[in-house]
Amino acid sequence: MWRIPFLFLGQKPILTCVRQTVKNCPSIANPARPADNLAQCSSASSANSNASGKTSFTPALILLGLAVVINYVDRGNLSMAGTIVQRELKLSSAQLGLLFSAFFYTYMAMQFVIGRVVDRFGANPVLTAGLFVWSLATVATGFVGGFIGLLALRLLLGIGESVAFPCTSKLIAQNARPENLGVANAVITAGLKFGPAIGAFGAGMLIANTVGYGFLWMGIASLFWIPAWLRWKPAPPAPPTRGAPPLIGYVAIFKQRYFWGCSAGHFCFNYLSYFLLTWLPSSSETSVIFPSRRFTKAATAFYLVDAASALFTGWVLRSFD
Repeated sequence: MWRIPFLFLGQKPILTCVRQTVKNCPSIANPARPADNLAQCSSASSANSNASGKTSFTPALILLGLAVVINYVDRGNLSMAGTIVQRELKLSSAQLGLLFSAFFYTYMAMQFVIGRVVDRFGANPVLTAGLFVWSLATVATGFVGGFIGLLALRLLLGIGESVAFPCTSKLIAQNARPENLGVANAVITAGLKFGPAIGAFGAGMLIANTVGYGFLWMGIASLFWIPAWLRWKPAPPAPPTRGAPPLIGYVAIFKQRYFWGCSAGHFCFNYLSYFLLTWLPSSSETSVIFPSRRFTKAATAFYLVDAASALFTGWVLRSFD
């Protein structure tokens, strides 16, 4: 079986991971020759990046994990305030459901675009621009007064947040040492669990008490990430030498069997994950068996345990792999 050192079954877009894997190891493009030395190819990529600068990747990795935390707080904040928003804006259940889903329409579609954009312009500027866009969308959400405006901002939020995992995948592949890939991915996975935990406990209560101001302050707080990133971002990799292999297209990726297996598992995982993140909070508002306060505590505990488990697994991979 081929070893994919920086591919994990979480929220990361599988297509982006496979694209980066294939690009770093051109032999995968030839289906007739198994890529049995994929780890060595990833090692060479990381070594080239680390050789270009002596700055530790650890501060940047922590900021990447924090960016994912912010990403998940901002994408789930409307779900936490769904019942309040529905009442204040006089929305039907169908309209509220469309608002919950709208984020994913642009988020999913942009995955096929952002991967190429990241390859063309680099992960650092694309991640910075994306976080700026989704933070502004969060800020503006606190000021809209109708369904159409809120729908447009949810679509914009999906566009901005679509940069997160293509950029984190590429930055980890370029900068993390092979023996640290498990830990690096564990930090990202923990971030996407800490985000809902913070959203369920802290952001949920903030929005419930202040509504519009809750979105405003969360968006402003997100913007403080950008100066830190500009300070600690890793140096861009050296430009490709003449004769470097061209970018691998989607057809070559779709021919890989492990892509379809990972995608199927990813789909099944996301179905449950986004049910918990998007739909369950609003359902608990009207539940007698599982009221919202009880749900908040249970959801926070679940996500914290999940995040801790991810970090522990990363440590195990580093120690015993």
